[in-house]
Amino acid sequence: MKDKIFVVTCSIICVVALGISIVNFSSIRRISSSSNSVTNQEETFPGGEESSEGDMIDVANMAPTIVEIVPKVVDLGEIPQDTVCTAQYILKNVGKEVLYLQSLKTGCFCTSSEYDRNFALPGENIVITLKFDSEGKPGNQTIYSVARMNTEEKDHKLTLKAKVRS
Repeated sequence: MKDKIFVVTCSIICVVALGISIVNFSSIRRISSSSNSVTNQEETFPGGEESSEGDMIDVANMAPTIVEIVPKVVDLGEIPQDTVCTAQYILKNVGKEVLYLQSLKTGCFCTSSEYDRNFALPGENIVITLKFDSEGKPGNQTIYSVARMNTEEKDHKLTLKAKVRS
């Protein structure tokens, strides 16, 4: 039996200098029909396009905005082997358009990623968390992840460094 998808849509009227714009927000929740439990986290984003860590939003033709990434490089320093460490990156939307995170791809099977949402209105942030598992990875490690967004330069590199003790 197929999963059920529930979509809730609401509109917010934004008064912008000398004009009014309407922003539609959709909330998608996928419910597994076999267990009636939520099988993935709720996602909310403007415009109603479905999005996840896959490439479902295409930023190629969207109005570009400006992002500031803080930090671009996280150095975990010296860490013991067989531990999981986390690093956070903040994507600050300092432009005038909505910032969309189309995808986040990690460069190694030892790293997983999460983010709190896939869009940020001007002045808002997206928080990305990378989790690095040092099991079987002794020595100096540099892991690159790529965030694709609707900015002038579409792909942005996030760097995670660690020196893993064996």
